[in-house]
Amino acid sequence: MDEYRRFHPEFSLCGLNCSLCPRRWTEGSSRCPGCGAPRAEGAPGSPARPGFSDIHPTCAVITCAKKRGSPEFCFLCADYPCDRYRNIGTADSFISYRHVKENLAKAQENLDSYLDELAEREAFLALLLDGWNDSRRKGFYCLAANDLPIGSVREVCARLVEIDAQDAQNGADGSAECVPCSTDRARTAVRLLSAEADKAGFALALRK
Repeated sequence: MDEYRRFHPEFSLCGLNCSLCPRRWTEGSSRCPGCGAPRAEGAPGSPARPGFSDIHPTCAVITCAKKRGSPEFCFLCADYPCDRYRNIGTADSFISYRHVKENLAKAQENLDSYLDELAEREAFLALLLDGWNDSRRKGFYCLAANDLPIGSVREVCARLVEIDAQDAQNGADGSAECVPCSTDRARTAVRLLSAEADKAGFALALRK
């Protein structure tokens, strides 16, 4: 496939939130920069970082889109929704497909608003990975940032910020012997996220 480029690699042609995918947050040769992202310059003396087409040399959805004028999103195609979306499956790959049709519907109604929400989710994911990870939760956190209702994302984010502030105060006034370890912090985050998923009526697990 020739190099495929889009304006919004953070949100895929087919409705996946690329910016919340575990492969987006991976370092090394398997890192995916997002749907339609170009190659990026590497450090001096280093090769360029792979673009989307280097990581995914074939894609049935992109092939279909090219035959129909290369719309930025499938919902801009004259044939949308086609059988691919009318009969969407209930299994996930390494990223959740749970809300694909909902994502596309929101973006179709107001793209800027949806991209703002996606950026908020990405910032939440960065918070989790930077301060609440024990090196074993990346997949779970990506799934939570992707699948939880935005209200739940905001509620958990506020709670984690509150806990951080309390830990900092405890450390400053000597009421805590040490800052909680990464394992304890990860367990706290997982508990809060799982509770929000329970309220929403689903488990934070990829569907088989």
